[in-house]
Amino acid sequence: MTREPILRDPTLGDSIPQAEELLRKHDDFLTTIAAQEEIFEELKRITLLEQSFQKQKEAERAAKNAERDRLEREKIEARKRKEVQRITDVSV
Repeated sequence: MTREPILRDPTLGDSIPQAEELLRKHDDFLTTIAAQEEIFEELKRITLLEQSFQKQKEAERAAKNAERDRLEREKIEARKRKEVQRITDVSV
């Protein structure tokens, strides 16, 4: 950053002209930041690719959960069938 040395300068201004100069530099810095605000906002935005990737991850997670639920239901149904078969075999 080209303005970093100015930001790190420990000088507070020993006189009114020095303090005014520092205030001017500070105002210039704020103006530069304001001019770059749109760029800063764009950096914060999630790109379309990132959004698409996030949707894909969510869909994969939902599919994985659905598969896990389906397998659990199949296990329960298999246990029920075995229990019904065991009861039927005992009754006969």
